[in-house]
Amino acid sequence: MTTAIPFWKSRPLEELSPTEWESLCDGCGRCCLYRIRSADSPRQHHTDVACRLLNRDTGRCGDYPNRLALVPFCGSFTPKVVRGLDWLPATCGYRLVANGEDLAWWHPLISGDPETVHQAGISVRGRAIPEEKAGKLEYHAVSWPAAQAGADGTPPMRWRARFGGVNADLLTPLQDDLSIDLDRMTAHAFRVLELGCDALRVFGEAGEGHSFSTEEIIAALTGLVSRGVPASKLMPMLGGAIDAPGLAETASALGCRAAMIPARLPQRSIDAISTMLPIYMDASKHPDDLSFAEAAAGMGRIQGILASGPDGPAVAARFTAAGIEVLCDDTGRLPDLLAEGGAGCISAIANIAPRLPAYICLHWEQPPANAAQGVIDLVEGCLKESEVVPGLKALLARQTGDAAWLTVRPPLHSLTKSQREQLEQAYDRARARPSAQ
Repeated sequence: MTTAIPFWKSRPLEELSPTEWESLCDGCGRCCLYRIRSADSPRQHHTDVACRLLNRDTGRCGDYPNRLALVPFCGSFTPKVVRGLDWLPATCGYRLVANGEDLAWWHPLISGDPETVHQAGISVRGRAIPEEKAGKLEYHAVSWPAAQAGADGTPPMRWRARFGGVNADLLTPLQDDLSIDLDRMTAHAFRVLELGCDALRVFGEAGEGHSFSTEEIIAALTGLVSRGVPASKLMPMLGGAIDAPGLAETASALGCRAAMIPARLPQRSIDAISTMLPIYMDASKHPDDLSFAEAAAGMGRIQGILASGPDGPAVAARFTAAGIEVLCDDTGRLPDLLAEGGAGCISAIANIAPRLPAYICLHWEQPPANAAQGVIDLVEGCLKESEVVPGLKALLARQTGDAAWLTVRPPLHSLTKSQREQLEQAYDRARARPSAQ
């Protein structure tokens, strides 16, 4: 008995029937994401913003027969067109067959199930955002739509994750009366996004989150989004004495894609939040926090884990296979975490040097990534000589020439002039290391 040769192997693309041709689409939806072009080069950059017709859950067009009339920039794929497009994802069924390669295991023609493209982390599900909530496209440039699949046919976790790559632990600028300065916070958010950060944790440890009330954080989140910061780029920290479920409700309504919680948040709050937003658990503060994270992961309650220091690679090796995104903080070894399948980092240092962790996330397999990690370690050491948040604000005040960044909320204290000078000198020595980005 002979096995029939699949049609995509037995005939040229030009000889396929319309039904066969359409079936080569795997339903990932990545070709329906907006692309932007650099002002100084012809290169196109992918974004995570979806065409308004795209069903972001199924990865299929919501009005395929009429798409060309409804969306001016939409086009039809033909064998000739496919062979001339350099921006199609490396995993695209059309591209693979046009290049003489076979379809991946998760392609519906191989698996028999359209869900496998989502299960393999290939599709836009959970990562694309609607164009009506996007704002300016230049703040949405991402690398994952063009990612190569790994040895098992799926892309690495950092490309599949909702919050893969560099997530800045955003500092919170204050006015003289210690209220939040939303205009400066907005400008700072845009700056770090433009310089290589993929998303922003807001009102976390670096953001002095424990010093703000629920009402202050809700007003700030709403204000940031109204000023154009994409809600999809914001991961609010739901900790301290705030009304975590109430804040989660607001974050969900605004369009935030997830929230972070401390490991020891009461179970009833975790249950309530999980009905509104995917949850990332901060397990970086105490070794016992990992047991809370493991229990939450076992119950299917969390999307990701923030690990600290040397725990990061081991936590990634332990949880990534289960689909849990593992992030590390600045005390971790980011190249080692990524080597174990980790998703990226929550970085306070990204407020002052975003290109350092961004470089590591893009080039973690290359020797210069270890040099960049060495610079991060030195900067982290400099900050530990003083209080971290006042130190970061002092360095940012020098970078921007804006002394208002020096202001912190109690119980923190601003650095003295002498402390600032010592920190600045130590920071300059750290950044002078070879291969510092």
